[in-house]
Amino acid sequence: LEEVLKPPFQDLANTDRTKSQWSNVTDLAQGQHVSQVSGMVAELARDLLEGCSCSLTDNLARVEASVAEMFQCSLTAMLFFRFLILLELNWTIKKDLLPLVDLAAPAASSHGRRLVQLKPRLLGHVKYARFQHILRNTKYDGSVPSITLNRKLAMTMRERKRVDWELKKSLTGQFMHEIRKFSGGPKLFRRPWLARFIKVQFKGEGGEDAGGLYREALDAITNELQSRTLPLFVPCPNSIAEIGENRDCWILNPRASSPECIQALEFVGQLLGLALRTGDLLPLSLAPFTWKGIIGDERRREDVRTIDMFAEKHLSMLTSKEQLDEEMLASIGCTFSYPDVTGEEIELIDGGVDVSVTAATASKFAQHLLHNRLTFDLPQLQALRRGLATVVPSELLRLWNWRDIRDRICGVAEIDIDVLKSHTAYKNCSSSCEHVGYMWKALESFSQKDRRAFLRFVWGRSSLPAGDQWERQFTVQLLTGANDQRLPCSHTCFFTLDLPAFSSAEVCCERLLYCINNCVAIDADGAAARSLNWDEDDED
Repeated sequence: LEEVLKPPFQDLANTDRTKSQWSNVTDLAQGQHVSQVSGMVAELARDLLEGCSCSLTDNLARVEASVAEMFQCSLTAMLFFRFLILLELNWTIKKDLLPLVDLAAPAASSHGRRLVQLKPRLLGHVKYARFQHILRNTKYDGSVPSITLNRKLAMTMRERKRVDWELKKSLTGQFMHEIRKFSGGPKLFRRPWLARFIKVQFKGEGGEDAGGLYREALDAITNELQSRTLPLFVPCPNSIAEIGENRDCWILNPRASSPECIQALEFVGQLLGLALRTGDLLPLSLAPFTWKGIIGDERRREDVRTIDMFAEKHLSMLTSKEQLDEEMLASIGCTFSYPDVTGEEIELIDGGVDVSVTAATASKFAQHLLHNRLTFDLPQLQALRRGLATVVPSELLRLWNWRDIRDRICGVAEIDIDVLKSHTAYKNCSSSCEHVGYMWKALESFSQKDRRAFLRFVWGRSSLPAGDQWERQFTVQLLTGANDQRLPCSHTCFFTLDLPAFSSAEVCCERLLYCINNCVAIDADGAAARSLNWDEDDED
């Protein structure tokens, strides 16, 4: 502060009162009485400023700048010191602790709880290095088999609003049964980063699979999993009631307990492992409650609120310290039964529908209800984790938090056009081209739903990769000759869009919307489609 401690500050700083105050501050600082020091420093600063009213305006800015600089230097030093501590902690954990830690310990155990506390302080190289090392040493580089899927059969079933409980007619069921025809078993899913594990052909649709049809199949399966077509997942209660958090999220269906459903959930687990190994994205909107279960984290009462606010409110009411009103409990007819996450009434104890809840038994009812909400999906979760464990070392995922695995599997939820621009290359045009500007203006006006449809149209997937390293750049190729009647054409295998030179942004927007909402089938010249009668009833 030498720069600012010039008259009148220097004169004031040399007074007996100021020297006495500064001496007290020094004594307290040596005794580490931090709260008292800060108060006395504030008082000292106030006295200095009040005593120099003659030129306060000129010096105040210099004082503020000096204090700001001091604060910034102190903050930088503190952050650097904190970073050094984190590095030392991570080095010690990696070198001395991890080899001794049982990563398979139950989440509710003492080791499991300590692991949960430790995870937020682990740096990426500790969490991922061992995981990636094992993936490299267990990868499968064998031949890539081919399968054929009947998209028309799946679409017909969906249009008739039928649920594929037998897992035969949906694309997911077809995919699962086709994969099981090969002898490779789970090792087919253990492909290296950015590699395909299967080649896909859609019956009655043209196109050679150089990656686009494969990605479209995975994206279609993801959409099926989050629909009424399959019984494996259901919208969470908050979604049904349109209250609280995660209204767009899905959870495991406790009714999916048949052998076919359990096998399908194991297959879904293998797909999750595939996404972790290869980087293929599965844009699933699963609730954090479900992601926590997948990585083996303990789920608690506060997690119940994120999927079922009504149940959590009832838990709060029944476990409150206030005296429960017997008349109120009798008037609502509360018994030891309660709607499960699908809305179906279930008994919390044997014969619970005939057992009334009283003030004396309210805490017992709350315990049973909480247990139900925390464990309703255990059989389904175990099946999914079994499938996952055949593809990746699932115990190492215990070092990850639920956001880590969600982002690695699903990619970025919201499509940021600026991010897409930064990964775009141009042919026959440039980023400053007028017609390219029309396209970006149209995309910026799109809703997130339309942006996902556009990405599916040009790349066969509906979310952007997480991170800066993409499999390939988006390529915009401008077609010569102005023609507002032409439609954009995409090459999903190569993430390329052939863009006509439209006359205005409005025409460009209209044409793009038409394509992303109507161009579903992949066909080169119609020859493949003629081999499949789309009007024929495929039900058998």
